[in-house]
Amino acid sequence: MALQIFDSLKKKKIYFNSIEPNKIKMYTCGPTVYNDIHIGNAKTFIIFDFIKRCLMYIGYEVIHVQNITDVGHLVDDSDDGDDKILKQAKKEKIDPYEIARKYEINYKKDMADLGIIKPDYEPRATDFIQKIIDFIKILIEKDFAYQKNGSVYFRVNKFNEYGKLSGNKLDELKQDASERTIKLDEKEDPRDFSIWKEAESNHLMQWDSPWGSGFPGWHIECSVMAKDLLGETFDIKSGGIDLKFPHHEDEIAQSECCNGKEYANYYMHSEHMLIDGEKMSKSKGTFYTARELIEKYGAGAVRLALISNNYRQQINFSNEFIIQSKKIFDRYIETYNRLQKLNNLNLIENNIEEKIKNEIDNFNKNIIEAINDDFNNSIIISQTTAFLKLVNNSIENNEVNNNIKNIFNHFYIKIDQLMNLLKYNIEIKIPNEIKELAKQRDEARNNKDWPQSDILREKILKLGYAIKDSKEGTIIIKNENR
Repeated sequence: MALQIFDSLKKKKIYFNSIEPNKIKMYTCGPTVYNDIHIGNAKTFIIFDFIKRCLMYIGYEVIHVQNITDVGHLVDDSDDGDDKILKQAKKEKIDPYEIARKYEINYKKDMADLGIIKPDYEPRATDFIQKIIDFIKILIEKDFAYQKNGSVYFRVNKFNEYGKLSGNKLDELKQDASERTIKLDEKEDPRDFSIWKEAESNHLMQWDSPWGSGFPGWHIECSVMAKDLLGETFDIKSGGIDLKFPHHEDEIAQSECCNGKEYANYYMHSEHMLIDGEKMSKSKGTFYTARELIEKYGAGAVRLALISNNYRQQINFSNEFIIQSKKIFDRYIETYNRLQKLNNLNLIENNIEEKIKNEIDNFNKNIIEAINDDFNNSIIISQTTAFLKLVNNSIENNEVNNNIKNIFNHFYIKIDQLMNLLKYNIEIKIPNEIKELAKQRDEARNNKDWPQSDILREKILKLGYAIKDSKEGTIIIKNENR
């Protein structure tokens, strides 16, 4: 079965063909670094990390760009309001460049903790100012853009295909735009959008340009960075569903008018995150940063929760949902550790080994089929849990020899290329103090000194770890619920 993805542009599932054989160039819209990312942002970044891992699993090399917007993103996403970074800088009373770097560092820490592969390129918009100016010059030369009072606007009516991604019609957009009051006298058409904004003299982020001192529009930044790093046409443009319009629609218009070529061949959008069935709301206390949930539930459980659904499905994030993900995560880690503790293994019948090989082959086949079917996460997760069950049943039934242990370990490592959960396996990083307490508890249990055993268990719990007794011996795990 060949890879099929749901293309937001064609609005249906279609077969995927990369521009270059076995290589995919992919651009994901990254964060605007004016605050810590919330869990909805994290969901988008984790989902496309998972999709990238899926593509690598089936043999593709993935060249991935995920940008950092550090200027130009206005509060209402149109041509009105303050720059988000400047607004936060005023609030915190520090330089806007400090704001951008501060939250960029926090974002990268969140991404690392959530097990996201570092993109090949993480360009900042402020590093591309001259290339943005050069791009705008081409649009003006081709009559797709015009200057007015130090700003430059894109002529929407010159691009006949405007709206092809979002489904918005130009006449409907005109009616909506005419209801706004933002500097309409500057625009030839109220639907036009800014690609360069005039800056007031006291504006803290501005650059010289042929049109006066100013700063780039948000939409133009991604067009320029994508062209510079991936070429005029690349394979996959991705991001959250909220970016479909106007951000991605405007990117398409600018890029295709400038370059005279298709911007991207496929468009993928991840759905919204809900909290207890509703959109996140600060007033209702249902707005969470990624860091808050990492600290509350552990990064591994959060990662697993956010890859549990297909990218085109909304995730309803609730306490019950994350607890269920935490249980699967714990089983994933504990099963691996249980497998590693096996030694002095007995010989078993050859037909058992052959049967297990066949089951593993089927798991792998089903996972590949799920990937090829628009990245069907639910099947991938179900095959993973079925694999965990097979490992545990085999251990319980004494049906593991050295060959089978190696088969299980090999597939564990293979499937973890997708899940990336073994990185959270802290049993191999247990402090010596905890190990010594666990050893003392084992001695107390062997001596049937149950009160002392309980005291030591409680002491270990207070230090942030938990003890599980199994037939393979004592298992120490991180206690995420302390």
